[in-house]
Amino acid sequence: MPDRTALVVGAGIGGLAAAVALREAGWHVRVFERAASPRELGFALALAPNAMAALEELGAARPIKADGVSPVSGEVRTDGGRLLRRFDVAGMTGRVPFYLALRPVVHGALLERFGSEGLELASEAVDVEMDGPDVALRLADGRTVMGGVLVGADGTGSVVRRQPASGRAAASQ
Repeated sequence: MPDRTALVVGAGIGGLAAAVALREAGWHVRVFERAASPRELGFALALAPNAMAALEELGAARPIKADGVSPVSGEVRTDGGRLLRRFDVAGMTGRVPFYLALRPVVHGALLERFGSEGLELASEAVDVEMDGPDVALRLADGRTVMGGVLVGADGTGSVVRRQPASGRAAASQ
């Protein structure tokens, strides 16, 4: 019987979104984050209607709608401020609006939705190996954890991305 544990490396927006979706699909999910506290760097995100629809499905859209902005128009300008193009955002989106939101708001909504159970901070992934139908994730503290699927959302310098994808292991981001 295959292992129904999903291992997610990285607790940023991508990792948490994958973790919430996998949990909703019936997987036992463990998220490993190298930092000692979960946080999101950067300023803002432009969330297209399909992104908002996905966040709605994950149950994480409410805080984003409350703190974000749904623009009705937009402009593209040169770095000197000269207008290149003006466009109507409201007319492009259909039933789900386009939103602009601070990255920490999006991250916080997903973190709240996932919760702390299964979130392992200060747990840096250092190696990945296939072990039959399962995947073995080795951590810097010497532990090895096993799972049926692996999601790599560990950004630049990704440990997961360096590994060849085979079987049920998959690398992303």
